[in-house]
Amino acid sequence: MSSLPMPALDHLIHLHPSVAAMESSIALYSSLGFLVTRGGNHADLLTTNALIVLPDGVYIELIAFLEYEAEGVDRGGETRQEWQLRREQHWWSGKKEGWIDWCLAGGVADGQVEASNARAQEQAQPLLPTSTTGATSPGLYKSPRAGGRTTLRGDQIKWKVTFPDDALTSYALPFWCEDVTPRSLRVPSLSLEDEGSAQNHTRSPKRSAHPNGALGIHSLLFLFNDDDDEEERFEEAVKAWSLLLPRESQSDSDSDSTFLLSTPSAAEHGSQSRTTSSSAPIKVQARHAQTKAERDWLAQCGGTGALYEVELRLQREGEVDRTASSSSRRLQEAGERFERLRSERERELGLGRMKFWYVA
Repeated sequence: MSSLPMPALDHLIHLHPSVAAMESSIALYSSLGFLVTRGGNHADLLTTNALIVLPDGVYIELIAFLEYEAEGVDRGGETRQEWQLRREQHWWSGKKEGWIDWCLAGGVADGQVEASNARAQEQAQPLLPTSTTGATSPGLYKSPRAGGRTTLRGDQIKWKVTFPDDALTSYALPFWCEDVTPRSLRVPSLSLEDEGSAQNHTRSPKRSAHPNGALGIHSLLFLFNDDDDEEERFEEAVKAWSLLLPRESQSDSDSDSTFLLSTPSAAEHGSQSRTTSSSAPIKVQARHAQTKAERDWLAQCGGTGALYEVELRLQREGEVDRTASSSSRRLQEAGERFERLRSERERELGLGRMKFWYVA
């Protein structure tokens, strides 16, 4: 394992083709035993979201673009043309529905963005884009910019996000989110006593308030094009990732590399020296597409690197906390049902691939 610090995965972005599709997705995830918390509209009034907060502190963000005439949204005199231009300039504009992005926690105050940019300057100068004047980018990441959201109860939440350089989108690099207001406002923890409430405290990752026993993220799988012409791009992407994340093994092959991430819960409670099945590092795998289905999917995403599959940790049936809900079901059935519904409704909802990994 490399000596780089292990950043924490903050959340995953799951885009839907419409707000109506997001509502259907909320109902689907709820029927599968996930507790879904409605978030609210983002400060730019371009998107709205709902959250699936996991006990390890990572959350899945269900998101959709708001229409110009969205109910309850005051455009403040903004014309449709002005709104359309802002939407087209949005970071996720034009993305195919499903898993579209991943976010790491912090980055600014802890110096991780600055450090990764410095490593890029020192170790990977050829990766950095150049401007029309020939000037080289200062690093992998741009300057942070303000973001925010208003919760349904009226709380004003603020943060700063730091995105990769626009010229590096094919590397599928994560972005960073630095909280200005307390993270507990942005990511409400779920109480075991009241599954529908949002409590401002951190829960133990060993137990789950979700009826299906969901504990957290086990692994992420990113696919890259396997064409000979794209081999250099894949190697560059792996090199860029290695400036941010520790690798699981220095002996990873050129076509299959695995990196490691921490979780917000593990980061808050200190090191992971005492690793349990529910607090182990998240594995992030980057590899070439290997099957026709994977290649076809990647082509639909534009042919560049993209998040293909998310694997969740779940408790076995006997370990599910029965106080969370009386609707607990066998986890195997939940997994099979999700895959069936995902297959049937992927075109309608833009559902990404999800697998379940059962904690022993």
